[in-house]
Amino acid sequence: SLAKAKSVLGDLPKIDENQRRQQLVGKVMNAFLLAGFAGVLALGLGVFPLDGGGGGGGHISRQALAFALALGIGTRGYSKGSLSLSGCLAAVLVGWITFARSFAFGSVLLFFFFSGSYLTKLRQDEKEKVEKDFKKDGQRDWLQVLANGGIPTLVALLAPHFPNSVQMTGAFVGYYSCCCGDTWSSEIGVLSSKDPILITTLKPVRRGTNGGVSSLGLIASVAGGAGIGIVYFLASNLSKGLQLTAVTSPLVIPLCLAAGLLGSLIDSLLGATLQ
Repeated sequence: SLAKAKSVLGDLPKIDENQRRQQLVGKVMNAFLLAGFAGVLALGLGVFPLDGGGGGGGHISRQALAFALALGIGTRGYSKGSLSLSGCLAAVLVGWITFARSFAFGSVLLFFFFSGSYLTKLRQDEKEKVEKDFKKDGQRDWLQVLANGGIPTLVALLAPHFPNSVQMTGAFVGYYSCCCGDTWSSEIGVLSSKDPILITTLKPVRRGTNGGVSSLGLIASVAGGAGIGIVYFLASNLSKGLQLTAVTSPLVIPLCLAAGLLGSLIDSLLGATLQ
């Protein structure tokens, strides 16, 4: 036992060095992320088309900036433990395509990613007691990243090739509103002091039960959807060259609010009947 104690004490400097290295990487990635975001702002907050209309040189610089920003986000998520290595690579792909499409699309993705990561780590010890499948730190792999971001990334990729891009924009914003509402509801609702009710029977069930809904969770889903709407509204109106439509007017906020609530209810219904 004495030898083991000496071994543990001898490893302490290595542990401290690894922690300092991780902190340094985190600070560098934070600076890189802020620099990339500032670069997007410096380019005029415009829509960045993937087809490169407007000149080859400008297209290359926009793509390079979008990739650099996505790389910074993915690497930061990996260094913080929010993403596995495969999740980091998938996040870089999703972020690159999304930011290359437009500043507004990228802003929605950032809000969803950072708010979801924060709420996943919120009061983890309490969540672990009530959720049998709880995974501490909530590290996401490539399957989880693409499960949330695959469809809207495809929408962002194909949007320039559709004559009515407003519908594609609505699909993108609506999708993330549903996802964000569901994520916020799951991560906050489980912390409710009151037992939820099962959505199919309206009978009380224990916290963490699939299909359970609570007033706190429903409020959180509304807030998550509204958050997406507010972020998109602000980002799209800061961008240049966008006409006033349902997805760039204040109307987008209540629409996203409703989508967040709907996404949460659908997930609860599926959880009660299929899981």
